[in-house]
Amino acid sequence: MGDGFRLERGVENGGWLRYPSTTARGEIWIAGVPPRGPWLLSIDHPGVAAELAVLPSSALSGPGLATFKFNSLTALHAALDRVYKLAVSLPDAPLARFRAQTAGLPQTTEASPGLSAARTALGIGSAPRLPNLRDAYRANLTAHRARHGFR
Repeated sequence: MGDGFRLERGVENGGWLRYPSTTARGEIWIAGVPPRGPWLLSIDHPGVAAELAVLPSSALSGPGLATFKFNSLTALHAALDRVYKLAVSLPDAPLARFRAQTAGLPQTTEASPGLSAARTALGIGSAPRLPNLRDAYRANLTAHRARHGFR
């Protein structure tokens, strides 16, 4: 496959063609109904998936984190070019480090679902208090923190 994903790994479950790259992070999978489509592209790079969230997603899930649907090969190749450029340029080391640091932590708490792991990894609990703030601002900050689960 062109567009930087050139290492063909064969057909996987469900008829998906798998392509990693030697120069970009992540892998892609392609499936479709030749010769006219539709064509499906599944990607496993979380940063690229987030950036491409504006593309039409597929009702069929693929082997990657996100799967997109294209009605023409031209649209598929344009998306492949974008996927490659993003996969080469988006850093994933911070995300990998965050995932490694939070792997053993609970992912939810009763008071703030989803925040427990993030709060621990970012060290929010050990952040210093902000001294010498005006009373009105301090009250506003307290209300904001309570509303968003920061105590």
